[in-house]
Amino acid sequence: MRIAIVSDMHGNFAALQAVVADLDRQSVDEVLVGGDLAQGGRQPVEVLEFLQARRWPAVLGNADQFLLRFFKSSPPRDDPFAASGQWAAARLQPAHVAYLRGLPDLIRRRDPSGVRFALVHATPWSITDVVLPDAPEDVVHRMLGAAHADVLAYGHIHTAYQRQVDGGLLFSVGGVGGSNDQDPRPAYSIVSLGSPVSVEVRRVAYDVEAEIAALERDAFPMGREKAESMRRGGPWPVRTPTP
Repeated sequence: MRIAIVSDMHGNFAALQAVVADLDRQSVDEVLVGGDLAQGGRQPVEVLEFLQARRWPAVLGNADQFLLRFFKSSPPRDDPFAASGQWAAARLQPAHVAYLRGLPDLIRRRDPSGVRFALVHATPWSITDVVLPDAPEDVVHRMLGAAHADVLAYGHIHTAYQRQVDGGLLFSVGGVGGSNDQDPRPAYSIVSLGSPVSVEVRRVAYDVEAEIAALERDAFPMGREKAESMRRGGPWPVRTPTP
């Protein structure tokens, strides 16, 4: 069984389209989505409607939960991401909100060989906690144990890596809408379940300058740091070779 996981689009439809163009050329049995779908980019509706049209199962991310707060009586006001959250919230229709509210925290699959696979956004117990590639080994054991999985995939940290412990595999799939490592290209992962389990990280190029220009043209609320991170990526090392 081969499962592709895309995650952390953050409203960047141009990056998602580039990933999908590559993904559609791969041989996979299913595509799953790791959360953080709409908030943070200029095209939240386009991202949500594309994912709904593809009927790809998705989990709830912290940015999705944050966005839903704008549809409650006391939306966030002092948060540094409030402006981009308001941008997305102002464009969503009730059907989009209902879709986000219906997302689960965890998706499970089982390979015919018996391998138990799970997908979460951040951890099995939280959609906000951060587990970095160098997390203590007991945290890795807790991740796999709490998910009741042999293989656990997650997003949230926007950098792809893999880590094996005692026959289990934990991996982060990378981010479509932004990178925290020194490769700024959108990333996604394909896991092959069975014996042995393997993970392939794929990165794709897209026209970053055109997207930055579109963000500025549409007056999307962003600072200089966002444009620079789109161009250069983040400060972390690249941990997984990619094509």
